[in-house]
Amino acid sequence: MLIDGAIEYVYPDLALVDAKDSDGIIACRHDGLWRAALATLLLADPETAHARAHFINAVATLANAPGTESFGVTKKPLMIWAGVSAALGVAALAGAVPKWVATLLYVANGLSYYVDPDYLIRLYFPDKAVPKSRVGFWATRNTGATFLVAAVYLAALAPTAPGTSIPALDRADAFGLAMGALAGTTVRFVLADPEALGFKNIQPVAVAAFPAALAVAALA
Repeated sequence: MLIDGAIEYVYPDLALVDAKDSDGIIACRHDGLWRAALATLLLADPETAHARAHFINAVATLANAPGTESFGVTKKPLMIWAGVSAALGVAALAGAVPKWVATLLYVANGLSYYVDPDYLIRLYFPDKAVPKSRVGFWATRNTGATFLVAAVYLAALAPTAPGTSIPALDRADAFGLAMGALAGTTVRFVLADPEALGFKNIQPVAVAAFPAALAVAALA
């Protein structure tokens, strides 16, 4: 996942048929970035995963900012959000921000990306016309799915009740649930026919079966 995400971030043109689809390239790069970010979160110490989720959000937002230059829009909203996320991470490490905050933010981001990808363009870049790229739309939706998978993982590691530090599930079970969620969202993408949407180099069976196999192994 980390390698796959990094490759798509560096070479987003490998994921789509039309290499001139600038909006699609930006969205694919963002998608790859967040897959790599999810892998980083899954590798983090479960005790500090929620705090690190804020830092990961900040770093990923900064890493994505240069890609917006082709939009011809201001990067100020991204910079503000990166700063807020970093501040939340510092406060979370100090115990001043409860763990559910990270989970809630990832759920909110995930739903906004997944349910209405065009909304994100209107929110962060109000002076930018909503792109017509189908690749861009679905790559952004896939990014939302990644946020939601991370939210499942964070929710599973959150304390079962206020005042306790005992997580709802152990790391293996949390990972298994996250991979199950990833498999589910991947199936949704595969059923939309990626090739017809303008993607290439997608192996439908493999991309859905791999996380499903990981989920079964972790939950067994």
